[in-house]
Amino acid sequence: MEIRDIRFWSSPEIHTIEVRPGFEDIGYALKVRKFIPKAGDLLHQAWWNGTQHCKHSTPSFAIADMKEAAVNIKAYVDSAIETSVGSLVGNEDVLLKETYRSAMQHAKSSPVR
Repeated sequence: MEIRDIRFWSSPEIHTIEVRPGFEDIGYALKVRKFIPKAGDLLHQAWWNGTQHCKHSTPSFAIADMKEAAVNIKAYVDSAIETSVGSLVGNEDVLLKETYRSAMQHAKSSPVR
């Protein structure tokens, strides 16, 4: 699937939101803009709470600039990955911790294509 910028917007106004995925108190900025929904666009979130299906409407906003968003998300991942993995793995299992540390070092030193 090719990711492309939306060409037809319902508003010229761009909003900047701060996304904080959860493990750390850091996040990344995304510029969003109101779009014109098309058939098949999902404008709600749905989930199962254990006893019933729930549904919540979401506003029709989309990422305004996909390339800029990709740069911001990559910078966030690069800065947060070690701390996030460290807090998930903990210090109990030395082999697991060292395996992740080694994998992260390899990822940092490997050329990106």
